[in-house]
Amino acid sequence: MSVFSRTVSKAAKPITAAEFYLALRHAWKPKYQSQVQTLGLAVSGGVDSMALAYLCQSMKELDTIDRDGLNFCLTAYVVDHRARDGSTDEANLVVKRLRRLGVKSRVLELDWPRGSKLSQIANFESEARRFRYRLLGHACREQSIESLLLAHHADDQAETVLVRLSMGHKITGLQGIQQSADIPECWGIHGLCQSGGCTQKTNNRISHRSIKSRASGNTRSDATPIRSEDGGISLYRPLLSFGKERLIATCLAEGVEWVEDETNQDPTLTIRNTARQLLTSGRLPVALRKPSMIVLAKSARSSVVALEKSAERLRHACDILSFDNRVGSLVVRFSKEITSFNLLKPYTQEEFRRKEFEHLSSVSILLRRLIELVSPLETVRLQSLQAAAKIICRSKDAPPGFTAGCVRFQRSESVASDSGGRSRKFDSASTSEGNRPYSRRDTSDNQIAWTLSRQPYFSKTAPPTILVHKQTATKDFVLWDGRFWTHLQNDTTHDICVRPLCTSDSTDQLASKFTKANRNLRSMLHEFALGDIRWTLPVIAFADHVTLPSGVRRVIAIPSLNITFGKHNSLINWAIRYKKVDLGFLHSQAEPVKMLQPKDVIHADALGGGDAT
Repeated sequence: MSVFSRTVSKAAKPITAAEFYLALRHAWKPKYQSQVQTLGLAVSGGVDSMALAYLCQSMKELDTIDRDGLNFCLTAYVVDHRARDGSTDEANLVVKRLRRLGVKSRVLELDWPRGSKLSQIANFESEARRFRYRLLGHACREQSIESLLLAHHADDQAETVLVRLSMGHKITGLQGIQQSADIPECWGIHGLCQSGGCTQKTNNRISHRSIKSRASGNTRSDATPIRSEDGGISLYRPLLSFGKERLIATCLAEGVEWVEDETNQDPTLTIRNTARQLLTSGRLPVALRKPSMIVLAKSARSSVVALEKSAERLRHACDILSFDNRVGSLVVRFSKEITSFNLLKPYTQEEFRRKEFEHLSSVSILLRRLIELVSPLETVRLQSLQAAAKIICRSKDAPPGFTAGCVRFQRSESVASDSGGRSRKFDSASTSEGNRPYSRRDTSDNQIAWTLSRQPYFSKTAPPTILVHKQTATKDFVLWDGRFWTHLQNDTTHDICVRPLCTSDSTDQLASKFTKANRNLRSMLHEFALGDIRWTLPVIAFADHVTLPSGVRRVIAIPSLNITFGKHNSLINWAIRYKKVDLGFLHSQAEPVKMLQPKDVIHADALGGGDAT
């Protein structure tokens, strides 16, 4: 790389502080209007990120009235990839320039895995991106930064759309780069992606629950749903509406120095470099040039927003009967607007296909929002839900069950809710006068409901397992099966693990067959984890390779249900939380969703058993 200087067209004007204020306000929505928040800046040293740093600093110096509540301080991060000679000196040079602008800065050194030969890594760009975002994420978490600004601009948008168009992306992909998003490449890292806070604000400390029984005998108490995670680091891109020439003009006008990565000009290195050269060459047809790509991105975004609004309207017409984050299950009844969809009007064939596509697309978006509540997957692709949308749209002829997005849909002909909000199937025997469960809403027009839960594990595939060695603890919350964040401290002399409940963990093994505790346990599993749902519950158990003394049961606890087994001591501590869910979406109906609660909480001494050592 080298210091780079260039001229720009006279039409390219520097970006003013007022323009940037409007762009930042549109992209970034502060959580706490009255507090000063720290914004992170990802700075490479190129013209884009140096312009962003200057604009942030210039806006920060505006009067408070002019900033209208956007109160922030800045910390810039310069990643030293250490992939070539001179990279460390260059990173330090960028930090010096940032500090001259008045921006607090620090260098983050990327540590490649030991023994890595960078020249032999086939997907070097992807690996560098993954390590870079994780490094930035950890740095932000250390300083309690929740918002990280990136310098992507309109030219980057055009390149992205052109590349995706060449790869056959549909409307969703052709939206291009979004103004805001969760930090990528950090799925499953606590405090970085969709985690780090809780929806309940009563206590910010980790509250470990001891396996040791709090009382002898069968202890009963009302249990609430477990905490759901919140927080995480979000990315914001306030420069997407500005072209690169305006960023260059800004740096030239203000005397901001930058470095130019000469490898960005080599079209043979990456597909993005190829797209960049094509867009600047002037050889592409008008329909594929930069203005057209940006218009296409805006048009695709408008289409997706319209479909999302349609999906939201369908959501309001649906009835979510219950959601239980302790077992990861959801019961929903879809509206007649979805299930009885037909096109009896005299549409032309073209109009019919368009209407059908729009309806199925809206239903697919709705299904994705529902599936994300219980799915173990990081992302659920809309294209994979077309078949599921067609099944839901013809509910009367639908099969009894199917799978989509790693979630099992199970159909029940009749569902009602009792006074506790619990969803129950009922047959002719249970619906006699005076015996029929109470229903919150008259839904006689559509008695088909669907229970959504995690797809059962395949027998030939190793189940998700978190192993905690003896006398150690997990350093932080660890994401188990993409659904439950668990934190374990194991001070025993045996290895323990978190794994799914399996058929060998029958209730006869977990508790004596004829005890009252056994009947309570069976009742709880039948009521809240009916059928195969129970085999997707997390359990804390001694590891399979551990030889246990006589009388000591292998299963220690079902933590999400707050069930413990045996006379275990306080040498094993645990905490559990559910993944982040969109509570606004969940509660966006006329009547609140019932958060299920069990009748009993079964504690250690209620079930008997040996001590854990």
